[in-house]
Amino acid sequence: MKKEDLIDVLKISGNTLLTKHTMINTFAISDSYPEEAKKIMFFQNDYIKCYFLQIWLDMLEKEFGALVRKLSGKRNDSLNKKIGGVSTTAHSYKDLKAAIDFYMLDIDMDKVYKYIVKRFVFGECFYYRKKNFIHLTLPFKDNLMQYNIIG
Repeated sequence: MKKEDLIDVLKISGNTLLTKHTMINTFAISDSYPEEAKKIMFFQNDYIKCYFLQIWLDMLEKEFGALVRKLSGKRNDSLNKKIGGVSTTAHSYKDLKAAIDFYMLDIDMDKVYKYIVKRFVFGECFYYRKKNFIHLTLPFKDNLMQYNIIG
């Protein structure tokens, strides 16, 4: 890690606000490996990625009148390996990539999926019907408007 990166880490602490009510550390989450999630560091370029993802989530909360529950956001290599993620995952937040997995409490996720597909410009939107969550990524090179229902 370079000295410049350490400065960025200090600037973007877990308590840094993205929006009025959301801190950046809410993107470092893992129910299966919470201790590993605590080790995730955020850099300046992660801030803007999380900000745009959070704007989408805030829009969904407003539209559906329900809370979003984040399941997985940024992952470090160790966490990604433990959960069996692919090395090219957008959850790495490397390059221009960024992803969030989420569901909404007491809301038909089919409706949420259809809303996203019709109104957002995204990279990937995959609805895992049996597991009842959506995987959503920012658009990035060679990855625009890919969507599907899985399971």
